[in-house]
Amino acid sequence: MPSPTHLRESGPEMRDSIAAVLQAPSDALELLRLSVRLQKARRPQISHDALGPALAWFSAAASCAGAVGRTLVENNADVTARLLNAAAASPRRSIALDRICRLFPARPEFWLLKAAARAETDDPAAERRCLRRVMVLDPNRPGASIRLSVSLYRDSNVDRASATGPARRAAVLRPDLAGAHRALAGVLLDDVIYDAAVSPLLRNSLRRWVLLEGDLGTARPALEGAFRRTGDLEALKTVGHWARLHSAAAGKGRASRKSRVALETFAAEIEGLAPFTLDTDFKPRIFGTRVLLHPKLPDDGVWRLRGPADQVERAEGVLRHYNPRATILSTDAPADGARILSLVPCDEAGAWYLPCLWGHPHIWWTVLPAILDVDGRPSLERARTFGLRTGQNITFWSGDGSERAYIAEHEGLGREIAARMGDAASREGYLETMAADRPTFLRRFFTEAGHRAQYFDYAVYRPGDVILSMGVAEGFEIPAYLALVSPGGALHNIDPDGHDRLGEPARAWIEATDCAVHVHRFAMSDVDGEIRMQTGGHWEDTRLSKRPEHQMTVLPSKRLDTLIAEQKLDRIDHIKLDIEGGEGFLLDQVIEVMRTHRPQIEISIYHTIQQFFDIPHRMMTESTGYRFYFHHYSGQFAEATLYAIPEEIEPLMPIKP
Repeated sequence: MPSPTHLRESGPEMRDSIAAVLQAPSDALELLRLSVRLQKARRPQISHDALGPALAWFSAAASCAGAVGRTLVENNADVTARLLNAAAASPRRSIALDRICRLFPARPEFWLLKAAARAETDDPAAERRCLRRVMVLDPNRPGASIRLSVSLYRDSNVDRASATGPARRAAVLRPDLAGAHRALAGVLLDDVIYDAAVSPLLRNSLRRWVLLEGDLGTARPALEGAFRRTGDLEALKTVGHWARLHSAAAGKGRASRKSRVALETFAAEIEGLAPFTLDTDFKPRIFGTRVLLHPKLPDDGVWRLRGPADQVERAEGVLRHYNPRATILSTDAPADGARILSLVPCDEAGAWYLPCLWGHPHIWWTVLPAILDVDGRPSLERARTFGLRTGQNITFWSGDGSERAYIAEHEGLGREIAARMGDAASREGYLETMAADRPTFLRRFFTEAGHRAQYFDYAVYRPGDVILSMGVAEGFEIPAYLALVSPGGALHNIDPDGHDRLGEPARAWIEATDCAVHVHRFAMSDVDGEIRMQTGGHWEDTRLSKRPEHQMTVLPSKRLDTLIAEQKLDRIDHIKLDIEGGEGFLLDQVIEVMRTHRPQIEISIYHTIQQFFDIPHRMMTESTGYRFYFHHYSGQFAEATLYAIPEEIEPLMPIKP
């Protein structure tokens, strides 16, 4: 009920209207007059506690007043819609919306409001039903199609391909609407893979978005991210140029030309790789009995590939390049003496395995198919496109020079860490990474991709091993884990998303393995309970304050020692940590487990520049009986992995130092 204060402050007309409604709550005309006055007031001096009952009375009166009430509402649909919208904070709005939509099932504006209300109450299925009703009632309303597409795209339980149809519909209905092309491009970008051509539909949507966008300054980061994903260098330059023009036209001065210069510098660095060749001159490495993790075959015989067609096609091109004298078959055509080389588990006796590790942008399974042209030769143009798609054109993500300043201040410590590495390749690699010279990064990244595999250099995997894998994402490493620790091994995957984001290769190996695979759906941290995390694509502890807060949520967390106790793990052979900077919060516990269980450690040390120094320094000084190794797997300051191997285990040295 309105308070006396509200009545005094609302003015005579508002007071009289409220009084009339209180005296005759079923009078539709008086209720309509009240709604008109409420929506006309820029800041109605009436609380949501009072607005809620008024709204409920209004919809009830419209229901009870028969044809007269319905005519009043229908003739003033815009007023009703504004009243419903103004009462957004009222818990009674849902009841009113249901009543109004039942009374006027052919009015799309009411269904749009109901869709918005269902979205606010986190009921996506109901929201989509309302939006589909709008699309039927008014096929020329693109906003409903766009909202439906976005709702479907954001739902991890729905096939994202279903979001394409509504987005395409909106772009067809309103080809002059930037938002329609933005929605369509956003859906299509999700299907872009690193080594495949970009569809003409996506290219056209992105270019129309640029042409139609009225505020390029605001849209520029999203557009640049999209063009980087497609590897379109010229479009990236165009966005920057147009953003500067928009900025100048708006009287905001000229935007910096640094981004354009940086792109041109990157293009020149790629051209500097000429003559562009891959290092294929190394000996094959066989793991266990018949497992390969690198594209070098044990001999030049006849090999028949088995696995999903898209992955067989990727593997075939790479294997032909690295084994030009071998015969690589991708079909079941008859061939004497052909041996099976399977990318996925198979039942054939004597089969060899090349576990499919495709998915991560820094593993050879992804890099090499992307940079080899149709004739199987490495291409500078394709390397440039792949580099843009995967962010190799950015050395440090902050771009403010703070990382280089920190490195300069800690150069002495870095040299001490390098000196304690277990081999010359690790010492050289650590110092090279610390120097942050991108042309050197790029040359190593592309030319040496075939004889490196992240988490599998130096570390020794044996049947029966127990692995704690912290940070899963697409799980590119899972097929190799399961191939190497079978039979009898155990894999504990620990990630806030569990297995939700796993790629098909990982799922295939998990389904067929005889190993025990455990999923732990929480974050590893220094507290048992909950931690606040944010995501820019991967979950990150907010205490790092490294990413913008796109999304903030509270997630369950657990300490490492708690997990070990709960799972009764008296044996731990490997601990892999790649948890977006959370490694620092676990370091005390990891060092303690190094004392008690003697596992091999594969830990990321690149998520913050401080961790590049702190993690190896502490592990080297606070543990005993370990040797340390290092490799950098990226063309940017990323994917830097420290290996800690107990002295009682002979490490697996690199294929080529």
